[in-house]
Amino acid sequence: MLVLTYALAFLAWMVLPEVALPPDAYLAIEPITLFLLATVAVATVAQAGVQIDASIKQSEAQAKQYKEQARVAQAKGYAEEERIRDMNRRRLRKMREAIGTSGVRSDLGTPLDTYLNEQGAAEIDAMNVRMGANYAASQARAAASNSLAAGKIAAIGQGIGLVGDLGSLALRADMAGAFDD
Repeated sequence: MLVLTYALAFLAWMVLPEVALPPDAYLAIEPITLFLLATVAVATVAQAGVQIDASIKQSEAQAKQYKEQARVAQAKGYAEEERIRDMNRRRLRKMREAIGTSGVRSDLGTPLDTYLNEQGAAEIDAMNVRMGANYAASQARAAASNSLAAGKIAAIGQGIGLVGDLGSLALRADMAGAFDD
């Protein structure tokens, strides 16, 4: 724990030179040993920082890709829905024309029932396409959210690993006699 304290004090001194290092009266470590331990601690912290940053940036890039997939899926779905609606409008128009030219009254009876059933089926087809597009977009958005969460979890894990690495460094230094009076 003492090594971690001095390593953090050394880091603070490197970043903010006006921060004073602890007085030598409290040091039971030779200055060169302290410097080497601090250098290893700084390198360990820097490596963990790079890994954490890489994890977060990778998850953000993947999330951006998933969000774009969601946007594309929804746009394609809406375009397909409009294509189906247009196709069904033409088909229903031809059906109305056929009923009208046959001489049968189109406002009641079997022709009206048939037309209304076809119109309802056409609307169901269009809505199914929209629902499929919305589902695909929702899945892609969920994957984006999961990617961001996974990146944060990886960063937390790497931070915990950093604490373990610094603890191992302190233990190895202690076993080597760096803290002997």
